[in-house]
Amino acid sequence: AIAHQLVNCLAEICFLHAFERAHYLDNYYQSTGGKTLGPLHGIPISFKDQFNVKGFETAMGYIGYLGEIAEYNSFLVDTFLSLGAVIYVKTALPQTIMLGETRSNLLGLTLNPLNRELSCGGSSGGEGSLIAMKGSILGLGTDIGGSIRLPCGSNGIYGLKPSDGRIPYGLAKNSLDGQESIPSVIGPMTRSLSNIHFVFKLILETKPWLVDPKVHNIPWRNDLFEESQNKKLCFGVIQFDQIVHLSPPVQRAINIAIKALEQAGHQIIEWDTTDHPEGLGMLVKMFQADGGKDIQKALDLSGEPIIQGAFVGSSETEISVYENWQLNSARTKYAIKYLEKWNKTKEITSTGRPVDGIISPIYALPAYPHYFELMAGYNAIANLLQLSSVILPVTRVDLQLDQITDEYRNMKTTNKFDKAVNDVYKSPEIFENCMVGLQVICKRLEDEKAIVDYLIDYHAFEAFYYLNNRFQNLFLDSKLSIKINICEISKSKFQHYLTHIIKPCSKRIELFRLSNPYYVPFNQFENLMINCFRQIQILNIAIQFIGFDLDDNDSEYINADRWQRLISTHLSNLRIFDFQYSYRGLDSFDERQAFETLINKFNLKFWIEHQWFFDWHRHQIT
Repeated sequence: AIAHQLVNCLAEICFLHAFERAHYLDNYYQSTGGKTLGPLHGIPISFKDQFNVKGFETAMGYIGYLGEIAEYNSFLVDTFLSLGAVIYVKTALPQTIMLGETRSNLLGLTLNPLNRELSCGGSSGGEGSLIAMKGSILGLGTDIGGSIRLPCGSNGIYGLKPSDGRIPYGLAKNSLDGQESIPSVIGPMTRSLSNIHFVFKLILETKPWLVDPKVHNIPWRNDLFEESQNKKLCFGVIQFDQIVHLSPPVQRAINIAIKALEQAGHQIIEWDTTDHPEGLGMLVKMFQADGGKDIQKALDLSGEPIIQGAFVGSSETEISVYENWQLNSARTKYAIKYLEKWNKTKEITSTGRPVDGIISPIYALPAYPHYFELMAGYNAIANLLQLSSVILPVTRVDLQLDQITDEYRNMKTTNKFDKAVNDVYKSPEIFENCMVGLQVICKRLEDEKAIVDYLIDYHAFEAFYYLNNRFQNLFLDSKLSIKINICEISKSKFQHYLTHIIKPCSKRIELFRLSNPYYVPFNQFENLMINCFRQIQILNIAIQFIGFDLDDNDSEYINADRWQRLISTHLSNLRIFDFQYSYRGLDSFDERQAFETLINKFNLKFWIEHQWFFDWHRHQIT
């Protein structure tokens, strides 16, 4: 409610409906002895106002659709209800949907919460704005030409534009309904990195192909998700789409991506975009093939005028059925050539494989002014070819680092869209507080791989910021003591911390905490203690087991004899050794007696805490 008053992001408020649903879920939980309806039991989820929710309007930004009450749910709404979710709002979108801003005669203008002088993007801008305002944990948007990616980039949130046929679109409303040359797709939008993975996997586990005939029978593929982890990757990078040059903050975000990935051991090559204008031209013709008739029909219901800037066809752009067939045929030939280009990159990558993904801007600006005319060239190819794309925020506009350079000021613009961007970016102050997002693009139907590629990018960016932020010198040169807490770290990320932070600062580390060290073998950890942490005073290890079988790494960590040798021989300055392990379903634990012996040997304390359904065993040397 507060978010809507500040940025005008809602199309439908369903609070009473949500309370009724919450009461039903509470009663279900109580009557079943503590069982939940599903993994999203009681979680509020927002939907773009294209999705039918029984008993509510789906006006979709058109005045003429007012009063049309849905008699059924969209397939995806039913999917989320079956998982236990609560529907509480539907979010704003532009009239026609074919606009990179969220604006309509019906709902007015939706604002960007990071800078209300700028657009929140579109067409899923209501979702982007609401989520950025923390009015939603997760929402569902749609994308046909950047409609998830532009709002995610403009509002500094995460999102997924999957390939067609992965998430059910059935019984949702749309403009250009029946146009199938460029399918619109549904994707999650959220503030959390892990939510993208969690929700997409959750949707596929419901087997949506059993209810929506357009969904491919492709379950979640864990092998595709895991194959890119813990190995060197190669990314293509787009720095110019041959249409609009990047503004300083977006170029800086690309530079950060390049440096971070190279610093993480991955390879970067420049991606060839000379064929992108050809693909964009096809996309434009496909969108406008009906001459604007479908949208005009919706406008005629009320007689309302079309909004400024809507990307809609006219009598001049209308083509025949045969001409549309030829256009589809040309698109297929283009897709074959593009795939050949992608596969051919294995000849220049150090991995011997084609590039694993493409790092691309979302737009040339971090965000853009209201009523700004843009060409979404950086997004078009992913829609034309139905490539998978994941969006992540990379940096924030910096008033010092993003000043206009002489090169940018004197740059020769190539067209009116390029000139418009160049004219708008007068100074970083105009875009103060805005985030800059990038997208990771993978091949068609490689949504799982796109998600893991963006997880890898995220970890690389996170490590980069630790090592390269403006406080680096203070961190490395200061005489202050350091406390390090590492949780569920990957092998590559641990190596970054080890090389750039832990080793240079080892003499000043007084506390080290390692939680769930799945990818850090004990012998590597033991070497770290011996070589770097002889001065350590406080050491905390926390490991959580939720099954009966422990893997080899975990088994090593609960070997009391190894700990005894390590502590007595090498960690002479240790004052506190705090060891925690948890398990479920076991009545006895072989190492427990060994740890009690260890504790007694050092004349220390031992106790057990019970938390939730785990038994926590905690051993502390003081």
